[in-house]
Amino acid sequence: MFIRLFSRVAAILICFTIVLTANCFADAGEVKVQQDELKGACLSATVTAINLEIDRYQQWIDLRKKQGNYRDLLELRASLNLLKADLEKYRNMTIDDYTLPEQASCKAWVQSKAEDNSLLNVEGMTKLGPFYHIAGVVGDHYASLRPNDYYEVTFYKVYPRAYWSMESDYIYIAEISSSTETAKQ
Repeated sequence: MFIRLFSRVAAILICFTIVLTANCFADAGEVKVQQDELKGACLSATVTAINLEIDRYQQWIDLRKKQGNYRDLLELRASLNLLKADLEKYRNMTIDDYTLPEQASCKAWVQSKAEDNSLLNVEGMTKLGPFYHIAGVVGDHYASLRPNDYYEVTFYKVYPRAYWSMESDYIYIAEISSSTETAKQ
């Protein structure tokens, strides 16, 4: 009788262990999927950011040529070539090779329609920065950022933006929490 009772208890413990282990692996798999989705979105925003930087550098080069100012043209072309190399690198990168960049959370707002390269204003921002330019929004829901409404946002700095010596980055907005407060005009 004791052996039967022990066998039943052992069988129950084994079943419980199997169910518990399966749930742990399922949860770990779900976390990996969410992590991979976030990494994929940040990687896509990085490619967008680099394309925006390439466009900026090309405009500077074209302006210098138009003005006949060839002084920093070589330096601008060298920077443009580095950007093109980065673009190729990130286009060919797999999600497994991508490392999530620095994350930040703060109160923020946009002053006009949100789109790629829009400035995200953040609390504490001054005329010297930091400047955060949008390169992607969770679910591509740019319209969820209404002009002059405050939001609590979580974002990732996906690529540095050249802007003199001031802190400036392209960002991917991963979370947006609505607020009833309106930003100062």
